Order: sequence, then structure tokens, then C-alpha cells
Amino acid sequence: MHRFPAFRSPTLLPFLVVAVIAPALGDVRLPALLSDHAVFPREGPVPIWGWADSGERVTVEIAGQRAETRASADGRWQVQLPGLAAAGPHTLKVAGRNELVVRDVLGGEVWLASGQSNMAMTVAQARDFPAEREAAQRPALRVFTVAPAHADTPRDDCRGRWVVTQPETVGAFSAVAYFFGRELQRQLRVPVGLVVSSWGATAIQAWTSRAAQEGDPELAPVLARKFSTSIPSAKDPSGTNDPKNFPGVIFNGMIAPLLPGAFRGAIWYQGENSTRDVEYARLYGRQLRTLVADWRSRWGRGDFPFAWVQLPSFSGKDRPGWVLVQEQMLGALDVPHTGMAVTVDVGEGKNLHPGHKQPVGQRLAAWALGAVYGRPGPISGPLFAGFETSGSELRVRFRPGCGRLEVRPSGALRGFEVAGSDRQWQRAEARLAGGEVVVFSAAVPAPVAVRYAWRPDPDGNLVNEAGFPASPFRSHTWE
Repeated sequence: MHRFPAFRSPTLLPFLVVAVIAPALGDVRLPALLSDHAVFPREGPVPIWGWADSGERVTVEIAGQRAETRASADGRWQVQLPGLAAAGPHTLKVAGRNELVVRDVLGGEVWLASGQSNMAMTVAQARDFPAEREAAQRPALRVFTVAPAHADTPRDDCRGRWVVTQPETVGAFSAVAYFFGRELQRQLRVPVGLVVSSWGATAIQAWTSRAAQEGDPELAPVLARKFSTSIPSAKDPSGTNDPKNFPGVIFNGMIAPLLPGAFRGAIWYQGENSTRDVEYARLYGRQLRTLVADWRSRWGRGDFPFAWVQLPSFSGKDRPGWVLVQEQMLGALDVPHTGMAVTVDVGEGKNLHPGHKQPVGQRLAAWALGAVYGRPGPISGPLFAGFETSGSELRVRFRPGCGRLEVRPSGALRGFEVAGSDRQWQRAEARLAGGEVVVFSAAVPAPVAVRYAWRPDPDGNLVNEAGFPASPFRSHTWE
């Protein structure tokens, strides 16, 4: 993980109801994302775009700022504004042969939240909903939820609307996104806008453009079949026989329509789909790196902040790749300007959709507050950095920025194992020694490898002073 300066300048019938077809040209039009109650970035550049007749002059005005342009030959137009430093509310006026008025626009922080079912899971489905609903009077926290859609070519627009946080609306919001945004608002004291583009039971290759994946031979198993509107008879890796999980199709339907919208960064909760198959799980790190690079290239920002949720604990069957995906997520932190919320402590046994989403959002926010906004405090739970051998002991190091090591609940440190040259893992004792952990086992007099919490439902208690748990890890990839 890295700290960095603040942001600168043919679908199937059931899905036809959410498919978006670009409207005919004529009157000036705006995308759904630029609508009443929107939150615009308080720092620019802020793109405002839409459609009109070819060559039509379009003027844009908001908060004393004014810009003019003409629609291109294909009817597309776009202007750039420097940002809305004042919270507002403001009114956006767009005029050509007709005039559009967008009301109650705020200036603040805007984040993209994406992934599969655990990102889509709502506040109403999360723990403590009655109390959360009662406390949800937050007019400066707004959520735009993108309607599910997949397509074989990139779409210009999506379906969705901005909704102001109130007790009667909060239940339908993404729980992780809402708790993330709420914590940002508490700490930054500015309006927060969340654009939630998520869909349950979806695969990472569907969220990444096909072009970004086609040139990578390591992703060949995912791209073995061309896009088709019919369900293939043979199963591809991890559910890719589902048309919505073909490479690039959800990117086309739910990410491309958000371009070129301005976001401070993105949070991501996905990966469960990749745990059914070991071979497929081992591809996840490569796929995640590809997705991040793809989205960054689309937004033209190589430093676009991007953080993901590491999968929580899980004790269900038929998920042999669970810990491997956790490991792949840890390894992908070698990508600059990325972060990870460790959630190994909030799983609920065999439940793929644990309801304790408040810590998930809060830990993502801790990363954003530290890594993006420069606030003090740990930005993650302890992350493995390496180890040294000292006789019969191993001294395990952790990455900077992860806080002070603690044991919670107090008592013996649990979850560590060591192995010798025979590659046989044995349970180990462990103790804190400054900013390191000393690990040893009487059964392994000459240890050469160490691992921690290396099972889908582990029993580990290493945390930092904020209570964020340490990520599962292993020093060697023996099978």
C-alpha cells in the first residue's frame, strides 16, 4: 500500500428492462448521473457531458461558472469545470435549443463503489438496521445506484437516480458503501456522494473491459469462449457460462456509462465468485491488477485510488479457493495507490453474506482517510512483510502504516504455524516483540516457513491498536 497526495486536478429477455439505448439526437440531454440531488467533486476538473444535435452550441452554468462548447459530429458534447468548492446547494443549467435545470447539487467528495453481492447487500439486510434507520438523517450524503445491465458493446448511459439519505431511503442503499461514506462524512465534514455499481453473483472478468484482458495470455482460460447470447453447454471457469459473466459485458453496461464522471477513487468488494475453483482462484490477483489498470486508463489517472475488501472468514463447503483469493488480494497490494480492508474477523460461519457490514465500511474509510486525505492513523490491519530466522525462532515483520501490534482478546497469540524443510506445518507459539512477532514450535527445531490464519475460518487474534485484524498470509506457496 502507498500513501499519496490528495486528488488533483444482444442481451437476454429478462434484462431488456434495464438495457439502455442511446436516445435519438435533438434536444440537449444529460446522462442519468448528472441529475437532481447529485454530488459533484469539490476539486476539479469536473466533466459535464451529454448529447445534442451535431454542431449545436451548448452552455453550462453552475455556481458562477460558465462554459460553452458545440456538440461533435456524433452528437456528444463535454465541458470541464474547476470544481464546486462550496457545498451548495447549487443549480446546474444546461442550454442549447432547450434548457435543462438540475437542482440541489452539492460540492463534496464522490466515490465509486462496485463489486458483487456483498457490495450490493443493503443496509436493510445488515446488522442493526432499526438503529441505523433511526440515525439516517444525513441530507448531505447521497447515493446513486446503477441498475444491473450487461451488454456486448459499451453503453453511453445507465438507469439510476440520486437519493438523499433519510430513514425512509437508507434501507435500499449498499451497506458497505453507506458505512464507508458515512465515516468519510463524519471525519471530513463535507458532502459525500456514492455511486454504487454492483451486481450479485458476478465475476471479475465481466467488470473489466474485454480489450484489457485479450492481450494477457495468463487470462486465456477466462477468455476461452467468445461472447454469446446463448448459454454455452460446457462450463467455463467459475460460472462464466452465465451470459452476464462473460468478459467485459458488465463493464459495458455498468462502468462505461459512468465515464467520464469524476471520482476521488473506488472501493471494491468482490471475489467470492472466484473461490469455487482452485485454478481460477490463482488467477484472481492477475485479474484484479488488470481491472485496476483498465479503470485507471479509462479515467486517465494512473494514481486513481482503489481499495478492495479482502474476503472474510467462511466455513462453508465447495469453496476450495477461499484462502487463495484472500492471498491474491494481499499480493495485489504491490500495485501503487491501492489498499485493502481486512475482514477475516467478521465472517458468519457458512453465510456468504455476513451482516456485520459496519466494520467493513469503516476500515475502507480508514484507508481512504489516511492514504488519500492524509489523516493520521493506521490504514489497514497488520500486513505481512517478511521474516528472519534466528535459531529455532522466526521473527515476522509487518508493513509500515499498519499500526501497533496487539493481541485481542488478550492472552496467548493464536493462529501461527511453522514448517521445517520437510514442509510439514505445525502449530506454533507466538509472542509480540516490539513491532514484530516471534514464532516458534518445539516440533520444528529448524523452521524455514511461517503462515498465519491459513484456513477459510481461522482462529487468529493479531490486530492493531484500532482493532483491525491481521491479514492471513504464508511465507511459502507449498501445496
